[in-house]
Amino acid sequence: MHKSSGRGRMRLTLSFRLCAVVNVLAMLAQALFAGEILAGGASGQELHLAMARFLILWGVLQVAFAVAMKAKNLCPRWLLASAGGVLLAEILEFGLGKTNHVLLHVPLAVAIFGGTVRQLLWATQMRNRVAIEEAR
Repeated sequence: MHKSSGRGRMRLTLSFRLCAVVNVLAMLAQALFAGEILAGGASGQELHLAMARFLILWGVLQVAFAVAMKAKNLCPRWLLASAGGVLLAEILEFGLGKTNHVLLHVPLAVAIFGGTVRQLLWATQMRNRVAIEEAR
């Protein structure tokens, strides 16, 4: 394999991994902002809404990296489907939150978090696989 393609592959997987880490951390912050709303905090709703917008935009970026990785055969098909599914669920989540459908909003948030953590776990395992391959 040509060195530059190896570096490009490494950059792409590293970018996806970074996206997944930021996504999970942003979702944890989102849960804290939801708690702020429940506690009656004045800024909770604004912060929760701003983070929701960020998560949707960040989800688009994560899908773009997943598409690029799949095009280079660097990830399984399910990862692309998962990234796309999480993005669609986040858009639905945003709409449910804006219309105060908390009964659906909260369980969907838990499912979204689970999907995102699964992507992060895959990206972490991919890092280990790449390191093993490079050591050979």
